[in-house]
Amino acid sequence: MNPEILLIAEPHEEWPQHVMELIAGRLVTLRLDPQAPLASDTRYESVRVLVGAPQDTARWVVICPKLEWIQSTWAGDRKSTRLNSSHYYADLVPDFACDKK
Repeated sequence: MNPEILLIAEPHEEWPQHVMELIAGRLVTLRLDPQAPLASDTRYESVRVLVGAPQDTARWVVICPKLEWIQSTWAGDRKSTRLNSSHYYADLVPDFACDKK
């Protein structure tokens, strides 16, 4: 697999599904558990966008040499970190990821 967007999230987190719906058919997306081992059949050098909590994404940065964008799911205050609106999900994805191919 050659993912362009890597979503790092715990299995119980719902936000990755909303992001995947926003970019469906535009870019190859892979969701991974933060504790997941590296998959030998995944080419991380194709990853352009990394999304997740800072403590979860740190280990993935060094294996994604073509990374263009890192998006934290931390919004800075408790109310906005609930990720409960599609407007916020859209803000998680850079503009180039929303452009149709």
